[in-house]
Amino acid sequence: MLAAATIVVALVAGSPTVAHAGSALGNAHERQAALVRRIEVMRRSTDVLQARIIRLARRVKKADIAAEKILAKLVRVKVAEAATKEQMGAVEDRIRERAAAAFIDLGPATVAAYLLNAHSFSDMMDRTVMLERVRQADEMVAARLRARVVALDRERTRLAAHRVHREQVIRRLHRRRASLLDAFAAQQHQIAHLVRARRFVIRLVGRIVGTIAMETGTITFGHWAQLFLQQIGAPSCDDNLVVVTAWQVNEYTAAVWNPLATTLDMPGSTLYNTAGVKNYTTLWQGLDASQLTLEKGGLGYGTILDDLRACAPAMTTAAAINASYWCHGCSRGGYVTDLVPIVAAYFRSYASKHI
Repeated sequence: MLAAATIVVALVAGSPTVAHAGSALGNAHERQAALVRRIEVMRRSTDVLQARIIRLARRVKKADIAAEKILAKLVRVKVAEAATKEQMGAVEDRIRERAAAAFIDLGPATVAAYLLNAHSFSDMMDRTVMLERVRQADEMVAARLRARVVALDRERTRLAAHRVHREQVIRRLHRRRASLLDAFAAQQHQIAHLVRARRFVIRLVGRIVGTIAMETGTITFGHWAQLFLQQIGAPSCDDNLVVVTAWQVNEYTAAVWNPLATTLDMPGSTLYNTAGVKNYTTLWQGLDASQLTLEKGGLGYGTILDDLRACAPAMTTAAAINASYWCHGCSRGGYVTDLVPIVAAYFRSYASKHI
């Protein structure tokens, strides 16, 4: 697109005729140049948005991973909390069992009676040792219970901290996702503007080229072929474009607005050569003259029109042109037909040539 615009600028600057095309062409040129600059600015802005989107996507992914890790920690803490509660229950059951075994529920008097009922001093000492062991065992169980309570409180504190952290991470994640969506929306909006601007430049360049063509009396073979096919109500299929372009190449005349070298007289037309080929005043008059010549009837021209309107194979239409009286016997009997394979193989090159 920008290359095409550069070519147009070069044509405008280099042609003496176009230099006087008028203020309209000059204004169009200025608008085209301004749009090219605007497109470049928009392209850079889109690149910046794209970089921001990539950064935000990475941050969102990082926040997602962090949230997943915190969730895993919460699950582990909850499992640990449940295990601690279960162990605390077991410790409490053990204390109750110890209390029953040591006759704690019966009070100090029962303990004294237990010692006094000893049969001997040795038996009393054994009973004293047993009671001391029960007491120590109870203290150990109570200490474990206290440790479990402290551990449970610590786990609850960690759980609360993890929940707060996870909420913070989730809020940050939501903000980053929202920013990412906003950046995507801004990018799509920018791209839409860019596409519209480029389309406008294409149309503008087309108008500039058309203006240049009107001023210089020349357009490309490909462009004239399209206009001619529209003029006669035929489709602009590949076969038609190839054969009409090959037809122009075979004539390769410098007659103004008359690439097929028709001799039909039109208002204001002038004589190009002694064979009667005419110079026409406008592109549209030349198209009308070519169409009217083919539609006069007879001379084999009807077959040419039928083939073009049916989008027949290029060689079929070329054979109809060769068989007609348009230039019967020209090019040593290979009029148009010899050129069709060559033009088809290098169509872009031939279509870009100017009439």
